[in-house]
Amino acid sequence: MAKLELGDCQQLFSDRIYERGLVYYEDEAVHDIERTGNKITAAVDGSETYTVTLYVKADAVYNMTCTCPYAAKGEHCKHMVAVLLALEDGQLQEEPETDGRERTWKDILQYMPEQEVRSLLFQLLERDPEKQQSLVLTYSKGMLSKKEMQKLLRQAKALCRSYEREGFVDYCGHIMRRKYGIGMSGT
Repeated sequence: MAKLELGDCQQLFSDRIYERGLVYYEDEAVHDIERTGNKITAAVDGSETYTVTLYVKADAVYNMTCTCPYAAKGEHCKHMVAVLLALEDGQLQEEPETDGRERTWKDILQYMPEQEVRSLLFQLLERDPEKQQSLVLTYSKGMLSKKEMQKLLRQAKALCRSYEREGFVDYCGHIMRRKYGIGMSGT
């Protein structure tokens, strides 16, 4: 993630506005931050969703606007504070170089914020018990619980049952005993 070093922007705001903007930032009201050249736009949820636009040059802000009524009077608002804090926190996504080609799911995933990737992974795994089990097996580092090991044994036995008429059960049992120390009796 790109992290803009914008300096001490607090001096641009009254203490009251800065504190209110800090609350918006901490409440994660800032989203959809995008940069196109020297222009950064972001949405901030308040009583409505407002759009903040920052113009930067060499990572220094030289102009800011917001669609809220307070900023329409020419003032620096709490929404601007929230966006500046989000930028300093590294929430701006740099667009991957695609050399004119269409972005792939891998390109997009590479630049998604970590929390969004985790959330997506939770959603996908929730729907796929096989992938859940694969994740557990891959990342448990051989530390499976007794319950997990018994579940795997039941699944292995069920798999071997379909092959027992063809003489493969002895082979499965041999592999399970050799690799995992699990007996296949009772299939």
